[in-house]
Amino acid sequence: MAMTMLTPRDTAATAATSVATPVLGSWRRAMVQGVRQNILPRLPVKAVLTALVFSRQVGVWTAFVLDTAVSLVVLGYSWWLARR
Repeated sequence: MAMTMLTPRDTAATAATSVATPVLGSWRRAMVQGVRQNILPRLPVKAVLTALVFSRQVGVWTAFVLDTAVSLVVLGYSWWLARR
């Protein structure tokens, strides 16, 4: 599975915070936003692919290729969102 990276959009909240806000709070917000943008869209796809593999509708390698393709699409879309 592809790794999840923070994009400039995820860390933009750091520049907007005041000096009194601890740095840990901005990292926490960036992580939550990264999970929301990158991981949550993949979960329904993984659940469907897992169900299809266990019901023997799809092979393991086919599910692996589909999961990789969906992961790349989600990461590409997240990258596009960060750049606009």
